[in-house]
Amino acid sequence: MKKSLFIFSMILAFGIFTNKATAQSHGGFGIRGGVNFSQLNNTNANDNSRTGLLLGLYFDESIVDNLLMVQPEVLYTQKGFKSGGYNYRIDYIEVPIDFRVNFVNPSGVLPFVYAGPYVGFKVNTKFPGSSATVNGTTISYNNGNNVKGTDFGIGVGGGLDFGRVNIGVRYDAGLTHVFNNGSAKNGVFSIVAGIGY
Repeated sequence: MKKSLFIFSMILAFGIFTNKATAQSHGGFGIRGGVNFSQLNNTNANDNSRTGLLLGLYFDESIVDNLLMVQPEVLYTQKGFKSGGYNYRIDYIEVPIDFRVNFVNPSGVLPFVYAGPYVGFKVNTKFPGSSATVNGTTISYNNGNNVKGTDFGIGVGGGLDFGRVNIGVRYDAGLTHVFNNGSAKNGVFSIVAGIGY
């Protein structure tokens, strides 16, 4: 994760100091991709972050003079967690609806922040076994069959728009329980990039 953050920081710095063109937010479709670092929240389980991928499409449209925009997306996102040295993968088709605020910047780079709800539909699970022992307690996963079919949450993020190219970070906080029993919720930090058309 430190390496990914370093690479992101270098791209960010390079864009700020070398981009002389006036960046504008363009309404329309785009492709989004990125890296997820996911784990479980609201649980005593001593799990670690799991790395996965994020890929999909987005659409943005101006609501108020390109300062306020609505940005729905359709994403294939790999979430889950790591426990006992094993990866527990949960894949979703996720539909966020974000509201984005753009900030005028004379440097030609357009900073923005956004937030909004999302719903995720489970499409795949890949668990190494039916249970795991965490802190002396055995947790039953039933090979992923115990994972709920939908996940609701709130996403927040921000980034920089270099015309048609944008980069940023986001955090998705799950509001519903991941499993049919227990209180664990998804938490995902993502580094993302997009290209608009």
